[in-house]
Amino acid sequence: MSTSAIPPWFELKLAGTALSEAMLPHLNRVEMSEAVSTLDTITIEFSVPMTAARYDLIKTLKAVPGQDYSFKCGSAGKESKEYTGIIMTVAHSLSRDSMLKITLTGVDELVKLKNARLPQAEGWETLKAALDKMATDANIKGGVELVDFQATEKPIFQEGKEDLKFIADFARVNGFALRVVDTKLKFIPLAVDHAGSAQTVAWDSDLVSMGITTDISDVYGKAQAVTYDSKTAEDVTVDADKSTLKTISKGKTGAEYASVPFGDRLILLPNKVDQESSQLTQETEGKLQESNMKFLKGSMTLYGRPDVYAGSTIEVTDGYWPFKGVFFAEQVKHTIAPGAGFKTTVTIASDSLPPEP
Repeated sequence: MSTSAIPPWFELKLAGTALSEAMLPHLNRVEMSEAVSTLDTITIEFSVPMTAARYDLIKTLKAVPGQDYSFKCGSAGKESKEYTGIIMTVAHSLSRDSMLKITLTGVDELVKLKNARLPQAEGWETLKAALDKMATDANIKGGVELVDFQATEKPIFQEGKEDLKFIADFARVNGFALRVVDTKLKFIPLAVDHAGSAQTVAWDSDLVSMGITTDISDVYGKAQAVTYDSKTAEDVTVDADKSTLKTISKGKTGAEYASVPFGDRLILLPNKVDQESSQLTQETEGKLQESNMKFLKGSMTLYGRPDVYAGSTIEVTDGYWPFKGVFFAEQVKHTIAPGAGFKTTVTIASDSLPPEP
């Protein structure tokens, strides 16, 4: 039986108050989008007759920016995590038929990190010290957790970037995602199957459509970085090659396909001074992985799958090559709309193709 036949449910709260039953018939859509490299966003759209009878209903909606939101959805016995954040913009438009359209747009709590600092001459003492201070200043109450992330103990310079961009760039270069999970700021490895990370999708019952494109234009086979050790007055070189790739889809990597016409093209990272070799290795391997994640791009539309989330891996269990296999979920969008049901759209990527049959 297709999961499209199983009605979805959702819980939506604004300023701590659940959406009223009277407001539900006027809901056009709820769209929850999350990605590993950008802020989560929610869009909530209503159409309400602008009449005296409905004016009190509109007032109870509390459609103003600055309020908290929470959203959770489910279908077919599965449910999403709870998404929380802040409503940033509210748009009102009125048509000639006296229909008032109200659109609320919110983002997750990482937006609190969008506070720019002045360039620092000395830099932060360590990355962990920077993260702790930023989380405290942004009122992220759970503190900071680094999951399998070896943070440098050397001073690190922010160079005037706002906190969010500084941290997000650092995480991306090293192959990590930045999230707020249960009030805690977390660095989480990308495309690593931690407990509960991998999601299974069946071609016949879950998929509406799927597309894949492979491209070797910007794929490299090696990366190299050099740091100058002031104590020994010598350069230390760190290399990464195809063997360090995660091979998410289990088949040949983009670097292997690109090496046929080009050989192993090299990424040269900017020279460093007194950087720890372990941190430089992490950064060099992360840069090569980032290059190879440009190899396979695609999308899939699913009958509502609330359990699928950005940063996880998705395994398509049947179907035909190259669709049958494991892929990384870069972005996930859950959309609930009357008449259209519940759909989940996933932007996928991989450093490799599934094994050829």
